[in-house]
Amino acid sequence: MPELETPLPLDARREPVTASYCTNTLDVHNRAQDHLGGVVSVRRADDSFVVALDCGTEGVRAGVFDPSGRPVAFARAPYSTTHARQGWAEQDPDDWWEAAVSATQQVMASGVDPAAVKGFAVACTSCTVVVSDANGRPLRPALLWMDVRAAPQARRIGETGNPALKYSGYDQTSAEWLLSKVLWIAEHEPETYARAVHINEYTDWLG
Repeated sequence: MPELETPLPLDARREPVTASYCTNTLDVHNRAQDHLGGVVSVRRADDSFVVALDCGTEGVRAGVFDPSGRPVAFARAPYSTTHARQGWAEQDPDDWWEAAVSATQQVMASGVDPAAVKGFAVACTSCTVVVSDANGRPLRPALLWMDVRAAPQARRIGETGNPALKYSGYDQTSAEWLLSKVLWIAEHEPETYARAVHINEYTDWLG
């Protein structure tokens, strides 16, 4: 049985290593967790599958599952984060798209018939904000969930005492929130804010 090669660092611009295994699904799942840098697959005779994307902080993980929820194949494609200043964290939404396409293509190469895919699910990091034009083209790098530059804006939001804040404990405002980040953009990058047609989180932009 072939073994996966050792993955390169996450920030390396490359296509993840691929390998196939004809073994039980539990073993496949365990190997996938241990080797996120490659494709792990089993070819099955089922006539329907679901493809799922887990878009995280360091990359996109793609998986194919049969109707019972058992894993059939996994693949991963990384992307990078830029930290221009302390407390800042940005990513290029185009990198997300390229990673999603790459991971999906790799996992489908495990032998799944595209016509057999009956559903597609996507989950992404929350509070990662994208500002885009009418065509969905990003106007600036996305502000990642961990970006806390908007701490002053978050504090001011809390000071408003708006009744909606009861859902977060009133004084538990966060620089991670979309609203805090958007207020920072409006105040520090007014031209970008004026051009914005859509302001979304990662999941909505990718979808």
